[in-house]
Amino acid sequence: MIRPNRGGHALPAALLITVALLLGAACSAARPDIVFLSDRDGDLDVYLRDGDTGNIHRITSSSAREQSPVVSPDGKRIAYLSDRDGVIDLYLIGTDGKNEQRVGGPAGARLSFSWSPNGKRMAYEAQTPDGSDIYVTNLEDGSTIRVTRQPGREELGGWSRDGQWLVYAVTEGNRQGITRKNPDGVNEIRVTERKDARPRWSPDGTRIAFESKRDSAELDIYVVDINGTKEVNVTNQGGADRDFDWSPDSRRLVFVSDRDGNPEIYVQTIGQKAAVRLTRNAANESTPAWAKDGGRILFVSDADGDTDLYLMRPDGKQQERLTQNDSRDTEASWE
Repeated sequence: MIRPNRGGHALPAALLITVALLLGAACSAARPDIVFLSDRDGDLDVYLRDGDTGNIHRITSSSAREQSPVVSPDGKRIAYLSDRDGVIDLYLIGTDGKNEQRVGGPAGARLSFSWSPNGKRMAYEAQTPDGSDIYVTNLEDGSTIRVTRQPGREELGGWSRDGQWLVYAVTEGNRQGITRKNPDGVNEIRVTERKDARPRWSPDGTRIAFESKRDSAELDIYVVDINGTKEVNVTNQGGADRDFDWSPDSRRLVFVSDRDGNPEIYVQTIGQKAAVRLTRNAANESTPAWAKDGGRILFVSDADGDTDLYLMRPDGKQQERLTQNDSRDTEASWE
């Protein structure tokens, strides 16, 4: 509330602007929550680390093995995989640990999943007798449609920013390569026609990054526009390059490479030759994930013998350990 000064007037505009900027800076400095897996209580369950307090809360308490927790776009729910019923299935649960429910249509092990940008639909990859297919479930009414029906595995890559397309990689059979398809199962456009894998949309929706061995015996990371042109081998510098994530501005990729002897984290600016090495140790780093504000990178490291969660700046500085125990903390993702 703006309080009038002694003359009965509102505070000067310049002062109000200064206050607004300070409040904005304070809000931008707030840390988002992080969800991850840990076996600190005996088996792998989903946990949430409060970004402001650092407190850790256990979200699931089953005797099964949970996998791949991801927070919904609105920050209210967590999707994850679990084998509690003898087959890997997809579940949702509130960030308060309540209102757990199964998601999806026909039976069959779930191999991966992806929230739609508005959080109202869920795409997932389900195992079939001849490989896997992609389905989309409407989370509001529970209806499910089958998006793909080709033989072989169809590896889900995720949604375009506008929610109009899904991208996936066919890794077996006669139609190998990366394809984008309307989530209602209609229009389909082939982007590549080689044995490529793990496609990911750029945040600006103009390009797709993927992993491939098309130029060597080791994995490289490539970028192509959404129509299959302007393909570039981004990490063509030796070693196996994998496990990547886009920067929020779509200009850089963070990834893991063993080019210097063991798995370390690097950042590659698209269009430049040399990658920047961010970690230097004898440990194994994995699953780097860029914060949405671009200011930090979340990753997992086994530097002390078991895996823990860490943060660092995109230049590798200000490395910070988030968890510290004798258990395995892994598969972390931002709110």
